[in-house]
Amino acid sequence: MKAKRIINVDKQSCETHMNDITDKGIMIFNSDEQENESSIKIPLTSETEKYLMKN
Repeated sequence: MKAKRIINVDKQSCETHMNDITDKGIMIFNSDEQENESSIKIPLTSETEKYLMKN
């Protein structure tokens, strides 16, 4: 089964599911842990740390 959107929070999940995206699908991933030019990058780890430091 192929998905239109996949959200991965770690490198292992990204590598595991890279081939599970449709041709026009998109992968969203934690850019603090990996590089991929064809996906949407969100710095999840560093943003979480900033949030936790404020609270």
